[in-house]
Amino acid sequence: MAKKFQFRLEKLLQLRSHDETLKQKELAVSARKVMSQQEFIHNLDRRNRAGQDDSRKYLTGHIDPNHLVRYSRYFMKLKKDKLSGMEVLKVLEREREKHRQELLEATRRRQILEKLREKKREAYLKKAELVSQKEQDEIASNYSLQKSSSRF
Repeated sequence: MAKKFQFRLEKLLQLRSHDETLKQKELAVSARKVMSQQEFIHNLDRRNRAGQDDSRKYLTGHIDPNHLVRYSRYFMKLKKDKLSGMEVLKVLEREREKHRQELLEATRRRQILEKLREKKREAYLKKAELVSQKEQDEIASNYSLQKSSSRF
């Protein structure tokens, strides 16, 4: 019975697979942060539109200057929050892209080892087949010799 195939770099392959899994998790966290920031910006836009609709109601009839000042400050704050939110979003998107590139590299390193393992496995199976064939040929030739010597 031939011994089972063992890949010498199996532990390294397991480490690379684990590294790839960690990179996937990091990418997922980054993607969630980007989505959360996009939702924050979307909510700011929604609040801005709602505030504009609300302020239009007060522009008819008697106009209160204090009310206009409050809305003006509110809109300035929303605009400032949106601009800072957009900057944060850009940083988060760069971080997400960095994690995506790291994941691609980790996947590539794992796939290289898997291809090497598969090539080594195929070579092992081919060699085992040759050894098995030689053993069968030897058994057949011994059987043939025994049969021919028993005739005499």
